[in-house]
Amino acid sequence: MAVDAISATELTVDYDGVTAIKDVDFTVRAEKLTAIVGPNGAGKSTLIKALLGLIPTSTGIISCFGASPKQYRKNISYVPQRAQIDWEFPVNVFDVVSMGLYGELGLLRRFSSAHKNRVHSALTDVDMADFAARQISQLSGGQQQRVFLARSIVQDAELILLDEPFGGIDAKSETVIVDILRRQNQNGKSIVAVHHDLSTVKDYFDDVILLNKTVTAFGPVNNVFTKANIEKTYGVSNLDFLTGCG
Repeated sequence: MAVDAISATELTVDYDGVTAIKDVDFTVRAEKLTAIVGPNGAGKSTLIKALLGLIPTSTGIISCFGASPKQYRKNISYVPQRAQIDWEFPVNVFDVVSMGLYGELGLLRRFSSAHKNRVHSALTDVDMADFAARQISQLSGGQQQRVFLARSIVQDAELILLDEPFGGIDAKSETVIVDILRRQNQNGKSIVAVHHDLSTVKDYFDDVILLNKTVTAFGPVNNVFTKANIEKTYGVSNLDFLTGCG
């Protein structure tokens, strides 16, 4: 029997006495593209950070391929929201991607020619090799996101978590990034992304988690991404633009 990429049971996270997510239960199938979808303030980013072990949980159990997030941390890659990154920090593209190797290299961080080749290979995978010496502040939003995907690729983690990877980028860049994620998925990676555009969930993802403080539904997109479940999650009705949902 295959081990789930992620399993969460009765997960609750509180901030300063305020409950961000409560009694969350779901599983994420391995080697699938999974979306976390819900309204603003639903706890999507909180859930991602809890899965990473970056914030304490009040109750519940999280496992990643059968281990705790702390035990599994080196096999998890994280791409944060673009708004959370200091793009003015004086660092170039090559250095950002190299950060994906820090867990492997340790404190001395001595790069061999093999490590440098891995960085260049990852940049080639996202079509950013020609920008290796460019300062990240000089890149477009889509290019910046591709650099962080390259960092994820060079880390070679089994599980990739992304917080709104399509936020603040143009449609062309979004198409490129979707293609990169699909290639990583085809290479056996399990990918979970916070996503806000309901109209593209069925096009981009295999599975979906519908979240509004707690999980409304989760599973294969064709089974659970229904108009009834979406309306329940968002607390609204008459979502007529969701013509592709049953």
